[in-house]
This record gives sequence, structure tokens and C-alpha cells, in this order.
Amino acid sequence: MPKITNQAGLTSNNLVLHTVELAQRSTISITAGTATIADSAAEFISAGFQVGDRINIRFASPTNPNNGFATIDTLLAGSITVTDATGTLTDQAAGLPCVISRLKKTFEFVEVDELNFQDGVEGAALASELQTLWNNGSFDTYPFPYNELRPDAETLVFIEGWEHHNENTLNAIRDTAIRILDGETGSLAREFMNVQTAAPFVGGTGVARFWQQDPSTTPATPIVPFFF
Repeated sequence: MPKITNQAGLTSNNLVLHTVELAQRSTISITAGTATIADSAAEFISAGFQVGDRINIRFASPTNPNNGFATIDTLLAGSITVTDATGTLTDQAAGLPCVISRLKKTFEFVEVDELNFQDGVEGAALASELQTLWNNGSFDTYPFPYNELRPDAETLVFIEGWEHHNENTLNAIRDTAIRILDGETGSLAREFMNVQTAAPFVGGTGVARFWQQDPSTTPATPIVPFFF
């Protein structure tokens, strides 16, 4: 199959976005002394939260001292306890609008609907489809996933906790370099270069190889190449 070069080749079956959130509600209360966040609707487990998740707590008022990030330490349907909070946990009765979401959010490619990992997906197609999903309101309660460091999706910078779901998804991206910023600090977390070479090779069977020079070895030590 040819690689997917435009967003028409991406569907809700072969591009899956993974998010976990308690959408805006007034059922959240906080007990500072025990670092407990309670949900009277008892939906922490059904929403998909897990112990160890880094979460974002956002009350409607931007000055609420509880706003910030924390890590889930224990988990029940109706309550969680947290550690490493960046906000100042303060007793908070239920009644104020609040959103709690998992910081990490991922996009995943699945081998259905003409998508396969060998041929992959052009980065520009992924970028265009994500724009459409946000423009039509499917995911606009979440922060937009990326910035373009270079035009035409030559380099996509994933922000706000967004990243690839697994290695198959990362390796399926074609013609685009990827940078992933830490969703909490905004600092660079990981970076994947896009290597392209002139084509065709002699006889159409050549293979590009790249080396990172290590002066202590002969020959140079090879690094893992990307093939497109």
C-alpha cells in the first residue's frame, strides 16, 4: 500500500486519540489535610484514570489555589489521593466548576482502513487531520496538540502532554521531524529527526546508512537510521 499522504486517508479507525478527563462539573471537592480529591459522581475509574497518572486540576477561576498538576497516589471510583501537587491544596466544597484531566494524551495509528506501518503516514496528513478534529469540535475541550516549528509540517512540536501512543505510531510517521515538549514544564523531552536522502539509489536497490563518528572506534559506530 502507498503511504497516506493526505488527511482523507485517515479515519476514526486508523487514527485514535487517547484522552482521559472528567469534563467540567461541579461535583469535585478537595480535602487538603488528606490530599483527597472527591467526585460525588464517582467516575474516576470509569473515566479511565489510573494510579501514577499525572493530572491537571483546573477550576473555572484561574486564581483558584488548587489549580495545577498532581500525581494520583490512590484511586477509588469516588476519590483519589494525590502527591507532588504544584497547586496549593486548599479545602474546597463541591459546587464550583472544575475539570480534571490526565496530562498525558496520545495519538495512535492502527493498521486498518488502508493504513500500514511499513508505508506509514505523511506528517502533513496527520497535522491536517488533527486540525480538522479540533475545528469540528470533536476534541476542542482539550488543548491543541502541536505547533509547527517549520512550515508544511516539516517539524511538528507536540505540546500540552500530547505524544505518540507507541513505537509503531512513531515509526509510521514519514517526512516529518518530531519534537515532544514536557506537558507540564514546556521543556524539550524527546526529539526525533527526519532523515531524507536523494532518490533513486543506483539500480533502485541502494540503502542509505548514517554514522555518528566515535573517535575511539574504527570504523565509526552506526546509529539507527530512519527509512522512508
